[in-house]
Amino acid sequence: MQYLHNNSEQYLFDRNLGGLWMIGKLLLETFLYLPLLFTGYLLSDLLLNKEEAAVLWMTTTAIFAVAHFFFIYFLKGMIVALLKAKNFLWIPIFLICIGYTGFAPGWMVLRLIDKSILQLNPTTGRIFTWMIVSATTLISYRRFSFLTDNAPTLALPLYFLGYWLVKKFT
Repeated sequence: MQYLHNNSEQYLFDRNLGGLWMIGKLLLETFLYLPLLFTGYLLSDLLLNKEEAAVLWMTTTAIFAVAHFFFIYFLKGMIVALLKAKNFLWIPIFLICIGYTGFAPGWMVLRLIDKSILQLNPTTGRIFTWMIVSATTLISYRRFSFLTDNAPTLALPLYFLGYWLVKKFT
């Protein structure tokens, strides 16, 4: 849809608002995938020395983060297959996945904003903080949707591998 701007100030405002919206979405995505990146960094720290090149650190961190992403979808395939087979072993796997991908970003957001919001307004700050943490946790759960039978295209082979392994051995 084409917008007609009669003055340059409105055009500048609309452009800046779109940029802020994009930055907000990228910030939310970063918080959702922060446990994967943090775990990737910790595993890179086990393999590399501090004297190694920064590009090597970033590459190994990204590789480990992507490997964890694929492993989560492997576990999701197992959860869905166990759920369809009416086997209750899906519950501990589900709780581990939710704790790692759902509660970890929420806890990180809580640690980040708790003291700053409470300094602004101690009475309603606690409620507002928990609303933000709950929203972050729900959004991150919705990102992975562990009880639905779907996966992104890149993770589909590992999702089906987890599904197939459970079907083969149960």
